[in-house]
Amino acid sequence: MFLSRLTLQQRIGLLVFLGLAPGLGLFSWLGMQAINDSTQRTLEERQTMAVTLASHLDVTLTHTLSLLRRHADFGAGMPSEQLFRPSSQHVRSLLLDTGIATRGMFLLDDRGFVTLVEPDQPGIVGAPLAVYSEIGPALRAGLPIISSLGDAPATGDAVAFAAVPIFDAVGNPVGSLAAAVDISESFISGFIQPTSLGRTGYTELIDLNGVVLARTERGRPPEAFEKSDHPERFSTLVAQRDATVGVCHRCHGPEDQPERSKDVFAFAPLAVAAWGVMLRQSEEEAFAIADQLRTRLVLLGSLVILGVFSLVWLVMQGVVRPIKVLTAASARVAAGNFDAVPLLRRRDEIGRLSDAFGAMARDLASIQKELLVRNGELLALNSVATAVGQSLELEEVLGLALEKVLEVTGEEAGGIFIADEKGERLKLASMAGYPSLFHCPQAASAEAR
Repeated sequence: MFLSRLTLQQRIGLLVFLGLAPGLGLFSWLGMQAINDSTQRTLEERQTMAVTLASHLDVTLTHTLSLLRRHADFGAGMPSEQLFRPSSQHVRSLLLDTGIATRGMFLLDDRGFVTLVEPDQPGIVGAPLAVYSEIGPALRAGLPIISSLGDAPATGDAVAFAAVPIFDAVGNPVGSLAAAVDISESFISGFIQPTSLGRTGYTELIDLNGVVLARTERGRPPEAFEKSDHPERFSTLVAQRDATVGVCHRCHGPEDQPERSKDVFAFAPLAVAAWGVMLRQSEEEAFAIADQLRTRLVLLGSLVILGVFSLVWLVMQGVVRPIKVLTAASARVAAGNFDAVPLLRRRDEIGRLSDAFGAMARDLASIQKELLVRNGELLALNSVATAVGQSLELEEVLGLALEKVLEVTGEEAGGIFIADEKGERLKLASMAGYPSLFHCPQAASAEAR
C-alpha cells in the first residue's frame, strides 16, 4: 500500500494537504466569484452611466427636433423668403437659449438643394447639402432626422444637421428645414463634461461614421472630423443601436513608438440620432479594486497556507522528533547502555511512552545486574568444584576453594568454618587475608580446657 511506504511525517503532511485542499479550493472559488462579481458590477456601472448620458442627450435632441418641427409648419408648402428669415432667426434664438449653437438655418427643396439660408451666405443657394444623401430618405418619408458630422456649406465647419420635413397642404413632403448645429459650441458637448471616470477615464460622443463629435479627455478636444481609434467597431455599434460593454486597445505616446494599453468601454446608442455615447477607462484603473481584492486574496491564501503548514510542521516536529529520540535511545539500550534513556517531560501520549520506555530500561538494567550476580555465583561454584576435584586432602581442598571464592567475589579476606560431629561448634578450617579477623580468644580458651 502506498501509505505504508511513507514515513510518519510524510503521512501527516499528506493527510493535512488532502484535508486542506477542499477548503482552500472552496475559499479560492468563493474569492474569485466575489472578484468576478465586483468586475461585473464595475462594467454594469459604466454601462448605466453611458445609458443615462445617452438618454439625456436624446431628450435634448428631441426638444431640438420638436422646436424645428413647430417652426417648419408654414401652412401650405415652401415658405417665402419674407416668412423664412424671421422664423429662422427666431428658431436660432430659441435653440441658443436651450444650449444649441447653430451655424445657420437652411431651406432645402425635395432634392436637397439649398433654396434659402439664414444668415445669408453668398454662393450657397442652389448648391446641394453635403449630408443630404444620409438624411434625404428620412425626410422624403416625412421623418425628422439628425445627421452625422458633415461640412457646413461655404465655411466648411464641422457641423451636424438637424432637419425636419416641410409638408404641402395635403401632407406630402415638399422640402425640409435644417439647422447646422455646432457641436463643440453647444450644450451637447458640455453635457458630457461633468462625467468623471478617474484619472484615465473619458467620454466620447461618436456618430455613425466613427467620427468623434465631442470628448471629455483633458487637453484633447477632438479635431475636426477626427475619427475614434476603432472607427469600424464603434460605427458598427452605432448602427446596431445596442448598448454593450467590452475591452478595446488604445495607442498612446509618440507616433513612432506608440504604446498599447487596454481600455474598458461602455457604449450606449442614442434613439433620436445615429450617435453613441462611449465611456472609456484604462482597464488597470477601472478594475483597480478587483485587482486589489485578487492580490489580497492571493496574499491571504498564501499566508493561510504558509501558516497552516508551519503549524503542521511544528506539530509534526513535536511528534516525530521525540519518536526519533526514543528510536535512537532504543538502539543504545539494545547495545547495553541502559542509562541512555532520554527524559521527556511531557504529559501527552509521547510523555507516557517515554516514561514506559524508561521503566523498561530500568527493569532491563536490574535484570542484567541480577544475571551478572547469578553468573558470578555460578562461576564461583564452578571454580570451587574444579578446585575440589584437583586434590583429596581436605585442608588443600578447602584452601583452593577459599582462594577461588575470593578470586570470584573480589574480596581480600575470608575463611571456611567446619562444624564438629555434634553440630554444636564451628572450627576454622581455612583462612586467607587478615588472620585477626577470624581469631576468637574465647574459642581458644574453651578448646584448651
